Amino acid sequence: MRASGYRTSTQVGHHVKTIESLELSIKADSKLIQKMKTLSKKGNATSYDSAGNVSKQELELAIKTDDELQREVVAWMEKNHPDLLEQK
Repeated sequence: MRASGYRTSTQVGHHVKTIESLELSIKADSKLIQKMKTLSKKGNATSYDSAGNVSKQELELAIKTDDELQREVVAWMEKNHPDLLEQK
């Protein structure tokens, strides 16, 4: 969103709106969006209700999902905004 000049307003649910926007902004896979929403919901519950209650499998899924999202975002950035990517 930011690369295209958009921002969400800081309000209840703005993280979910950002996740949902990925399907439209970078054409992210709907299954990836659903995984991100599920992990976000679990993360919020863990933060507020039951800290430390994340299994090793849930952690591994979160890392795998994050890697998948990063690949999709980088591919989109390379195509649409290569000037914003860090040169190495």
